[in-house]
Amino acid sequence: MWAKVTAAGIVCLVWNIIAFLFVQSYEYWGMLFFWIIPILLVCKYLIKYFEEKKQIINEAEKITEGEVDHKITGTFKYPSNRKLKDTINNIGDGIENAVAENMKSERMKTDLITNVSHDLKTPIATIKSYGESIKDGIYPYETLEKSVDVIIENADRLENKVHSNTEILQDLNRA
Repeated sequence: MWAKVTAAGIVCLVWNIIAFLFVQSYEYWGMLFFWIIPILLVCKYLIKYFEEKKQIINEAEKITEGEVDHKITGTFKYPSNRKLKDTINNIGDGIENAVAENMKSERMKTDLITNVSHDLKTPIATIKSYGESIKDGIYPYETLEKSVDVIIENADRLENKVHSNTEILQDLNRA
């Protein structure tokens, strides 16, 4: 970009030298030709440049308003505006990926909680129902000793599940 600005500056300098050397008097047409026209051309360049910049900003505001999958489209004449468009689109991609990753993580946590809840309810229900049966004098496994063994086995199973789920939760918190 600086090369273009430098080239434009050199062209203007040469233009002014020609104006001073070859135009004897600065009448209306000489002034128009050698001064106003270059100024208008520079203004046209600047207006186009800032119109492109405004378009990029307007499109970027859609991303900031939550449309993370929105892409800035269009062709831009100036390299700095093209680079800005690409950079903002890449930021939008990064935000979109982060949101997707966060949603995936939340789904995994929800699934884990559901599975843990189910895994814990089964042995608890068994322990509770066998305990109530023994209290009522009914032995689900013929004898008191066998029925209590089933309760102890389910309590051990419950303890192992709690321990393994605690390790999983600690690993998730570290991630």
